[in-house]
Amino acid sequence: MRGNKVEFEQGSTEWLWKRINLFTASEVSTLIWEQKTLKDGTLSSVKTGYDAALKYINEKVAGNFLTTLPEEVNAKALDWGKFWENDARHEFLALKEIDAALVETKSAYFDKENLLLVSPDGLATNNEFGIEIKCPITL
Repeated sequence: MRGNKVEFEQGSTEWLWKRINLFTASEVSTLIWEQKTLKDGTLSSVKTGYDAALKYINEKVAGNFLTTLPEEVNAKALDWGKFWENDARHEFLALKEIDAALVETKSAYFDKENLLLVSPDGLATNNEFGIEIKCPITL
């Protein structure tokens, strides 16, 4: 079942608070891990995935106790991606012959408990598809 839909721009104060407090679709894979089986049949002692999952959970718990937003990370690749995101979305829609008026660029919850924040870079108004744009540049 689809959850509550909220509408606020990515990067807005409301969005930043939600991103700090909730698991996000872009990072939820951190919670999914498995211990590797070695060639000799034993389980590896490396718990990198487990450690990353615990760290991510702790970050979300801690976010609920913040009273001010942390400073935003600035990186050349992030700035480049933000600058070109709108152009990339429109180029993609033109390539796929999709009317841009049929694509929203707001944030949305997709679970009924409001635990997961999904902020697609585009979402079809009929919910048939979403768009996630990634920056190919690592500066």
